[in-house]
Amino acid sequence: MVLGIYYSPWEQLLERHRMRGRRVLSTYLGAVHFKANPRTLDYMKQEFFSRWPDGTLRIIEEKFPPDSALTDLVTTADTIVLLYPDATGLGFGVLERQIFKRKRPAAAVRVVNGRKREFLLNAAVLRMLRLRRFMEATMLGEVIATTIFLIATPALLIIDLVRRKT
Repeated sequence: MVLGIYYSPWEQLLERHRMRGRRVLSTYLGAVHFKANPRTLDYMKQEFFSRWPDGTLRIIEEKFPPDSALTDLVTTADTIVLLYPDATGLGFGVLERQIFKRKRPAAAVRVVNGRKREFLLNAAVLRMLRLRRFMEATMLGEVIATTIFLIATPALLIIDLVRRKT
């Protein structure tokens, strides 16, 4: 049996912070959401059923831990497919840990992300995804690039001005 699991933390997360009136945090989360560009449930359903037409799809709308019905499905599935609405599966960390604890040892865990990429989820890939999630959530790459730009711009401007005078 192939079990597909769809979860999207985006709507709940954005709505919760909009209601609390936290402008800075809401703006930050909006920027992370914009960069992640998550796909819709219908889009991910289509991707899942185009690859596994006889599969069973479970949509998680609540917070974790998953209910007992999902736990029963995970323990009996031959293949578990996580449907990431974005590229790296932001917000899937808790669910992944729970699935790896409950799945059968022979069961494979696969991922289909919002960019139509499919891959096997193992320990090495999970470590790489955690690093990418950290980089995406903290916007560390953007911070480093902006810092380098701010430091380099005055130096390059001085060099340019000195060259024009000679």
